[in-house]
Amino acid sequence: MKSKNHKEMIPVLMLLFLACFMIYPAGRNLFLFAQTQMVFSFTESFSNNNYKDVVNTTANWNTVTGLVSLISGGSSNIWDTTKPTTTNAPTARANFSAVWTGSKMIVWGGQDSGGFKNNGGVYDPATNTWDTTKPTTTNAPSARGYHRAVWTGSKMIVWGGWNGSSDLNNGGIYDPATDTWDTTKPTTTGAPTARDCFSVVWDSANNKMIIWGGWIDASQSDVNNGGIWTLSTNTWDTTKPTTTGAPSARESHNAVWDSLNNKMLVWGGAWYDVDFEEYSCYNNGGSYNPATNTWDLTKPTSTGAPTARLAHSAVWDSTNNKMIVWGGDDSFDGVGYNNGGFYNPATNTWDLTKPTTTGAPNNTRHDAVYTGTKMIVWGGWSGAAYQNTGAFYIISASEYTTPAIARSLTVDNTPDTINSVILSVSATLPANTTITYEITANSGTNWYQVTPTNDFAIPVVGRASDLRWRANLSTADSQQTPLLDWVTITYSTAAVVTTSNWTALTNGNTPVRMGQSVCHVKFNMKTDFGTAYWKRFRIDKGITGVTTPVPDNKIEVQIWVENNNNGFWDANDILITKGGFVNGVCYLNMRQWQVTTTTKTYYIVYKLAGDIGGGQRAGVKIADSSYLEFENATCVGVQ
Repeated sequence: MKSKNHKEMIPVLMLLFLACFMIYPAGRNLFLFAQTQMVFSFTESFSNNNYKDVVNTTANWNTVTGLVSLISGGSSNIWDTTKPTTTNAPTARANFSAVWTGSKMIVWGGQDSGGFKNNGGVYDPATNTWDTTKPTTTNAPSARGYHRAVWTGSKMIVWGGWNGSSDLNNGGIYDPATDTWDTTKPTTTGAPTARDCFSVVWDSANNKMIIWGGWIDASQSDVNNGGIWTLSTNTWDTTKPTTTGAPSARESHNAVWDSLNNKMLVWGGAWYDVDFEEYSCYNNGGSYNPATNTWDLTKPTSTGAPTARLAHSAVWDSTNNKMIVWGGDDSFDGVGYNNGGFYNPATNTWDLTKPTTTGAPNNTRHDAVYTGTKMIVWGGWSGAAYQNTGAFYIISASEYTTPAIARSLTVDNTPDTINSVILSVSATLPANTTITYEITANSGTNWYQVTPTNDFAIPVVGRASDLRWRANLSTADSQQTPLLDWVTITYSTAAVVTTSNWTALTNGNTPVRMGQSVCHVKFNMKTDFGTAYWKRFRIDKGITGVTTPVPDNKIEVQIWVENNNNGFWDANDILITKGGFVNGVCYLNMRQWQVTTTTKTYYIVYKLAGDIGGGQRAGVKIADSSYLEFENATCVGVQ
């Protein structure tokens, strides 16, 4: 549908419009100008600038991508240590877990100055706010640290860890949509040996959780085994990952899921020498392929790799298909590093110029998540105290300027008055981004907000023949932009009801007796094509030359249609509707009376509904403010 411009004409009946009329002296004719209705369709793609209003467009109208977006500014490879805010943040802690939901970061568990925790918080980067009422502690897994967590796409899975006295091989599944826990999963039946300081990834291709390595307190040893848990069956397979050809046993390493190649990348960590009570850190790892249950120890390469370390963070940059390693230290008691590197699996190379150390915080035993444009680092240990601070690492230049407008030039090709539009769009709206749409039919004098796919009737004051649209793009997250792909506008000129031969048959002071009916006005009406619906008739009472006007509750107004073609009103004609005045106004419901291409004659009759006093003169004169109201039809003027 992109890059397509077409215009087609289809006769249809349009929305509500008003046809105004006045009562003239007897014999004076009133005509309403009729025009043929057409429907046109215009599709705007952004692979060209043919319809771009250059002067009034402040958004990025990209002819290469064919998209409209906010304008990107700012710099890449920079740190922002003002976020996440510490206001209402969880207590300072280390050895916790963090996952990214697609719009928010969930922090859970860990260790602070008071011990191990089973609480946490939810951080919203769009508003830079924390909610520490979630995740709920009700039915949550037991307090722990040195565990791991993964995000399935809709839920967080927590497993393993250390509670201060023993390792664990249980966990739970947290559903943020309901703020509830299910601790029956992952099952402990057939689970790997309880452990801490291991790595975990979510195999999104197969909906499985892979754990590997870690420290087993019961045997006082680091291991290079693990297990694969299947969500659909709640079962474990501890024969995988294979230990054959696996990296050396280690703990406090990290792993990411390479979603491009469907492999687990393990890097870093340390082996703990129980006898000497010291750590030997690694700057190597391995690539595990679950499809073949095999390891490749040549990747990630140790050539040009960051300094060997443990307790660092690692995230997968799915935009650039790279692993980002950051922070950590060379022992659990050291001061955290403020450096790292980007690993590219496609070339098996490292880039140590990123993340920059300029303005970077020092973190170890922290955790990090990837949002799509940045890495959020939070918490950890400073070498002297637990932390509840962090930073945004801006990976790409995507600080978007908001708001912005995309506005078109004239998109219609009809000289006729445009009365209604239907706007359809194709747009992508990441979290915290919006696009609102407006149209004008009079060159921008009057703009009206419209809802895509809804038929919009343009108010009378805004009707003309110069149709334009504009889109208002905005974001509450400087790292996210809405994307507009194309706009289609279906616009219509209106079908017309023609009325003629309006004849005042009586004046406003005709004497009427109680119960007597008098025909006041006669007129003809038809449509130029098809069927329209006469929805209602408003009559404003206007009485002149009468000493004592007839009260509202004494008058009944009736609408009749000619039935016997004798040219005058009588009892053989058909009564369509009737009603009375309230505060000088009478609304007559026409019951969706059909007006067709066949000319029909109508009569407006009024009748005294009660005695007003002997000898009094009474009259009703239809005021100029009265009107006919049609559905699916309109008129454009009086001649």
